[in-house]
Amino acid sequence: MTNELLFVLTSVVDLSLILIAFRLGKSWLFALLAINLILVSIFGAKLTEIFGFITNAGNVFYAAVFLATHLLIEHYGKKEGYRTIGIGLLSAILFITMSQLTLLFSTSSESASANDAMQVLFKGTPRIALASMIAYFFAQIVNINLYNFLKNMTGGKLLWFRDNLSNIVAQFLDSCIFFSIAFYGILSNDILFQSIFAGYLIKLIVGLLGTPFLYLSYRVKTMSPPVEVALK
Repeated sequence: MTNELLFVLTSVVDLSLILIAFRLGKSWLFALLAINLILVSIFGAKLTEIFGFITNAGNVFYAAVFLATHLLIEHYGKKEGYRTIGIGLLSAILFITMSQLTLLFSTSSESASANDAMQVLFKGTPRIALASMIAYFFAQIVNINLYNFLKNMTGGKLLWFRDNLSNIVAQFLDSCIFFSIAFYGILSNDILFQSIFAGYLIKLIVGLLGTPFLYLSYRVKTMSPPVEVALK
């Protein structure tokens, strides 16, 4: 299976799970958002080639976070959108701290190979996670405020417009901050700029794929009560 097909498959699966989480209730959506941010920290260091450009494998997960945020603002208000910042940062801090502390444990000979693999895998995690946190913080502030402003300006109409314009602006900011912090000094300038461009392009494509799911959220919302409501 080509990287391009894997990219489409990963995007559709992740966006579908975001919509399912929305259907199950707000707390499920927050949980999936946190999981996607942890996946960014884990796989953000994996560089791959998609559509002829070098980019990192965590872009799909990050774009899914923006869909989750837009769902929260759209259906629950700006305040719930802001909660994603605190939840996202806390999730990243927990992952960085616990993963690095766990690596300090002494290892028995029976699991030496697994420990070596973990050391290699998570060696660059703090830098990737830090880059992700800083980019996430500033990009989400822009994303939330711009989305909410456009929603009010259009009187709740033109859903596709506010979804994609906020993605275009906020994802550009995120890509510039994240790749500059995560890979400056590691990649050559040419590859770094290519990674910023490709990462931005990939997230815009996933954002476009996410727009139909945002429209679908109004359909699933009118179905039977969410699980977290029905169980009360």
